[in-house]
Amino acid sequence: MEEEPWFGYYWGPTVPLGKYDMTKVDLGEVNPEIHARNQNADTDNPGVSDFPPAPILTAVTATFQAENPEVFELMQNMTFQTSDMSAVLAWKDENNASADEAAVYYLTNYKDQWSAWLNDEARANLSGTARSELMRDRRRGRSADRPRRFLLAPAPHPSATCGAGTTGEA
Repeated sequence: MEEEPWFGYYWGPTVPLGKYDMTKVDLGEVNPEIHARNQNADTDNPGVSDFPPAPILTAVTATFQAENPEVFELMQNMTFQTSDMSAVLAWKDENNASADEAAVYYLTNYKDQWSAWLNDEARANLSGTARSELMRDRRRGRSADRPRRFLLAPAPHPSATCGAGTTGEA
């Protein structure tokens, strides 16, 4: 593969952002008026404005929340950095790994991030369970793509509504 310089707009998280050494071009501050104008390909007067962070929302039904309170709490606590998720996606691609293997890779290499989502018991369960089950399956010749269930009990969250946030990176 030829490695030629490239200039363009890209979003994340994606495999290329995790795989290649990309440099974000500083476009200055976000100017909401200019950014809104730039969303129209036929604008008469485009301008320079950075891109605002995209909000990431988690939405569930009231029934799901009532029937799955632990999962609901976990979903409220989850947050990812775009650069970290891109790195995991690149690892998955480079290793021809399954989604389960990528999850174990994330759990193994990013414990400082995900451990805050869970209480002590769930953290201990997840730390050992995911890796040992995947290794046991490989020794037995089972598919790495089969569904897995892990016992999680989330840490308490101060909010009682659906989570909302941003990726933390543009």
